[in-house]
Amino acid sequence: MKLPNYLLYIGLFFYCIESGYSQHQELQEKPKIWQSDNKPSTDTTTLLSAFKSGEIHGHFRYYFSNTINEGSLTDYHANAIGGGLRYESGAFHGFNVGVSGFYIFDAGSSDLAAKDNITGQNNRYEIGLFDVTNPENLNEINRLEEFFIKYNRGKTKITFGRQLLNTPFINLQDGRMRPTAAEGLWIEKAIDKNHQFQLGWLYSIAPRSTSKWYNAGESIGLYPAGVDPNGIKSNYTGNTKTKGILLVNYQTKFFKPLTINFWNMWVENVMNTTMLQIDWEHKIMLGKVYASIQGASQVKSGNGGNEDVTKAYFTNEKAVYTFGSKVGWKKNKWDVNINFNRITAGGRYHMPREWGRDYFLPLSQEKEMKVSEI
Repeated sequence: MKLPNYLLYIGLFFYCIESGYSQHQELQEKPKIWQSDNKPSTDTTTLLSAFKSGEIHGHFRYYFSNTINEGSLTDYHANAIGGGLRYESGAFHGFNVGVSGFYIFDAGSSDLAAKDNITGQNNRYEIGLFDVTNPENLNEINRLEEFFIKYNRGKTKITFGRQLLNTPFINLQDGRMRPTAAEGLWIEKAIDKNHQFQLGWLYSIAPRSTSKWYNAGESIGLYPAGVDPNGIKSNYTGNTKTKGILLVNYQTKFFKPLTINFWNMWVENVMNTTMLQIDWEHKIMLGKVYASIQGASQVKSGNGGNEDVTKAYFTNEKAVYTFGSKVGWKKNKWDVNINFNRITAGGRYHMPREWGRDYFLPLSQEKEMKVSEI
């Protein structure tokens, strides 16, 4: 029996809601896209035992997107389907290795490389299911997503290589077929249950909706760029020069019931962004009430990415500040909150879209600080 079209659309609607909800991750959560939970294994005595005791995880994803424009403007649709595998070995004297990859297929899409006859604009949303840097290719899209060696001992974890990270500045932004990934050195250290440090040097990024890895400078501008302060199309794509990104984080719960989070991101030769956030939560009879305040500053580093100001990414000569606050109540699946954010008039706030979504409030409360022990 053939189902009426409206029932099909209703089913797709709820499927997409559930699919999108399951993909969502708060910026303060550890990546769990492979559902492996990064659980440490018992330390083994031989390399062979370490590889035999490793775990394999699979991941399958389907995504449908449809843009219906008004009048004679071009409509688009896309069906993307993909799958991947992840393997992480057991531990050998605290060390283990991991690798994961993903493959995307076109399951029936319109011509996403065709420009609209009236506006001359390219497709914007559906191409994000494949590779925004190559709209003509909707098949044979694959990416080596993770490839790392990790040391996990006591309350210290050190990871080197290609990995998935969730930070306020560089994060999964997991809303399409594949998330944003990063390459470099990442260190986590829990002093005790009230104090935790994170430190990282990243030099390569694989942005969401792309199939290749790019150095930090090349990754800026892969998505469509806007205009410069003079209203002229920005020219920083392919022209941003940097050696890498230094991230530093300190989190403390020493002043209970407050959680204090300090982050700093230095993009060599481009900019420096500093953020401080304080979260408060209190249990009441009808659930929990909570509040957060956040402040950040941003200044130029070096020449902003290029000695030619018309090709530089960061052009502000003065510091830029942002302020935010959040007050809310939650109980079970209910979460009601009011939020405020403001950017000062010192200049334009900058953050590469290719690196993830912005950290502005609202953010969920920080989870319990914990570094797994072997």
